[in-house]
Amino acid sequence: MIKFLDNKLFRYLSVFLFLNSSILPVKSSSALAAWAINTNGVLELRTKLNSNLKAYFQKSNQIYGDRFWVDFPGELKS
Repeated sequence: MIKFLDNKLFRYLSVFLFLNSSILPVKSSSALAAWAINTNGVLELRTKLNSNLKAYFQKSNQIYGDRFWVDFPGELKS
């Protein structure tokens, strides 16, 4: 047991956990309430009423394939 308590990893890990225990959590909110992919492969989004979503598409290049993403309005609250 003394070898375990004398271990540097144990000491640094305990200090790390102690310092991180005082950090307050950050709350986030977004217009997205739920999402699902149906059997036809269609992405269905459930959002807040009157949400202003922005959709983007990027053609493929030599490294990556086609990309599609949706920007949901939201904010971080501390």
